[in-house]
Amino acid sequence: MFAIVSLFVSFAASQSTAVGNLDLFFGVWGCLAVAENQSLAEGDQLIILAAGTESTEIRVGAVRRPSEVPDCGRTFRADPPSRVASLSLPKALEFGEFFAVRPQRDLLILTGASVKLSAEDTQRWAGMVSASLPARWQTGDVLAHAYRYDAANGQAVIEVYLGLPTLNPPGASPPIQAITIQRFFVANGQMLASQQYERVSGREERVDTEPPRLTLDNWSASLIERTVAFLSDDNGRSWKRLSTNVGFEGIHWIVETLRGGLPEERRWSLYTPH
Repeated sequence: MFAIVSLFVSFAASQSTAVGNLDLFFGVWGCLAVAENQSLAEGDQLIILAAGTESTEIRVGAVRRPSEVPDCGRTFRADPPSRVASLSLPKALEFGEFFAVRPQRDLLILTGASVKLSAEDTQRWAGMVSASLPARWQTGDVLAHAYRYDAANGQAVIEVYLGLPTLNPPGASPPIQAITIQRFFVANGQMLASQQYERVSGREERVDTEPPRLTLDNWSASLIERTVAFLSDDNGRSWKRLSTNVGFEGIHWIVETLRGGLPEERRWSLYTPH
């Protein structure tokens, strides 16, 4: 939990929070930011989404100017949104960051704790996604992890990670010096998007965080960047990924579309000086 002195939030100039047909909000520590062009009133229903937890439906209480809600006003002090709502959240969500989305027809939500797939299932998905990669990604040296997010109606998104590591000498700690990662997003059996990035033991992934020590078990699991949910507003024909990136001095809420290039549609940033 952060030792917060004051908080500064950065909005895009338009303050638009609509992403496709989705009306998205973001919040932290029980305070919800409401942009000028958003309609939200007392009694409205929202679905709260936070990393690693099941979705929670709430009714909105009073929606006021930031100056009328001191705690939330301080949260968004430097660049306040048009209005804020102080939410009554489950205890597990009171002190964390979250997204909120308005319920709508055909909205599918995949959230909660991911399920790490068995070695057999992981290799099956790894074989499928690696077919499009150069030959070096199809050797026995490649590491693979896979995680599934699913919904009660059978819809599922799987994150498949392939890693090409540079190992330290035997017996050294940590065992992985650096690793090139290919991450794939597979929705209902179809690969929709991928990205490549690198992680290095001992190198900060944000200036305000401890550098990772990469092992054969943790190389795919970031301590700062987490998938919150996958959303579809067209009954599973297309998907968006919601994620957070949290460090000691800042929080980012990110919305990406699962298609070629993994385009980023929305990002909110909160600076948290100490």
